[in-house]
Amino acid sequence: MNCINSTAALWAAFFATVGVSFLVPYIFAKVWLTSKIDGLSEHYKLLEAKDLPEFDTKNCFEKNGSVLADEILKRGNTSLTVVGDFTQYHYFALVGAIISAVLGGASTFLVAADGWNKANEALQGMFLGSASALALWLTMIQVFRYADTIAKHESIYTSCANLLSDLLAVLRCPPKVGRDGKEFSIEAYLRDV
Repeated sequence: MNCINSTAALWAAFFATVGVSFLVPYIFAKVWLTSKIDGLSEHYKLLEAKDLPEFDTKNCFEKNGSVLADEILKRGNTSLTVVGDFTQYHYFALVGAIISAVLGGASTFLVAADGWNKANEALQGMFLGSASALALWLTMIQVFRYADTIAKHESIYTSCANLLSDLLAVLRCPPKVGRDGKEFSIEAYLRDV
């Protein structure tokens, strides 16, 4: 009977520790995600598909420009979604690693004070659970390279926002002279974009 209780205590502490290292980061990640995406989309706002201006579909250049604008819009919004998802995963993994490290440090100190054989099973379970969760979180951060992916897609999103703004300005009112000093060609501009 005593063996079952000590084994149950070990597993209960193990799963409780792992559970805490997942639940708390999940709550924080949701909050941080909202502020990150709001900050990014506030500075670089992409239009929605319904907000794109209507162009003359009989004019080949305006039609091609409209299709191109829609493609840029979709690419930018996809990158914003990736930024949101990976930001949430990154915060989730960071907070999980911190919580696991704190729980592991506390349990290591308590286990070291009495020795492994003299420590109670719940404390041993807490140590094993936090060590396992910490290894998982640190591995996830390294394998998925969240920060690199976030930076790459933030750059894609801002580039799409700037390019879409420039494209719509040119389609609405094409300049007479291009940057090279020659007559502006909307066909060449669309090819460049």
